[in-house]
Amino acid sequence: MNWVILFCLSLFAPLQSESRLVEKVVAVTGEEALFLTDLHSFKKQLRAHLVPDSILFKIFPKKTLLTNKSRRLEFLILQKRLAQMAKEKNLPIQSTNFVTNGKIKLPRNKTKGLSSSERAVVKSLKSLGLTLEDFWKQNDSYSTNNLLLSQEVVSKIRVSDNEVDAYHFNKYGRNLFEDFEYEFDSISVANDERGKRKIESFLKDLETVSFSKAAQQKGLKIKTSRLKNSEINPFMYKALKTLSVSQTSNPISIHNNLYLLKLKWKTPFLSLSKQKRQAKIHKHLFEAELKKELKKWIETQRASFPIKSYSP
Repeated sequence: MNWVILFCLSLFAPLQSESRLVEKVVAVTGEEALFLTDLHSFKKQLRAHLVPDSILFKIFPKKTLLTNKSRRLEFLILQKRLAQMAKEKNLPIQSTNFVTNGKIKLPRNKTKGLSSSERAVVKSLKSLGLTLEDFWKQNDSYSTNNLLLSQEVVSKIRVSDNEVDAYHFNKYGRNLFEDFEYEFDSISVANDERGKRKIESFLKDLETVSFSKAAQQKGLKIKTSRLKNSEINPFMYKALKTLSVSQTSNPISIHNNLYLLKLKWKTPFLSLSKQKRQAKIHKHLFEAELKKELKKWIETQRASFPIKSYSP
């Protein structure tokens, strides 16, 4: 299915000292036409804050859509294309609430007993030539389009703790994740010749069996600990911080004992202020990646459905 965008001229004819706009097609996606009046109506909806939320707003800022006709046209074409793709994939229609200006929930079916704020919204819709039914069809279409983009793009984006930490280090000159909580297993034997032989034999067994099985075979008791790095013996902490999950340390000599440690899990331990900073950095990196992936996805769609664009 090709997208064919037709060049449109605004035709004006004198009528009682004024001009009358003759409606023209500015785009065709499949069997659906997009008219010049759709562009104007969409702009009015934007100004009235009555356009449903769209993931595409990440790369089509509303301020740009208000001032740039070409971007406005491209946005509406993509919404139509997304709706067609959602239909082809048999995606369920998403019925969601609509909140205008972050405050007023617009009623879906209610037409009587509206609050003054709700009546004002309905009045605004009527001035734009939209009924509540028309608006909710549009809202549900946008929500379904968002579901498609969530599946195709958003779900594939991952921001790791390492990326967050690297960003923090580049900006602040220090690591965000400096404190960790470690969960680990440990065994200990006397630090003598017999104990050393038992440790050597234990490590050899680890080549073929698990840590717990090797301990069982040697009659050694496993101690499981879950401690913050500040609570761990310094010699143990030095060994633990070099391990990956499921790795076992070299023998550690502490006083009169030899220890082996197996790291089970390591979790960053953040103060409340650092948690807020982590969330802020994660959001920043996620949105930057989302914008990049959305642009790549749109370019892929354009390659599949070539667009020849003209100024509306």
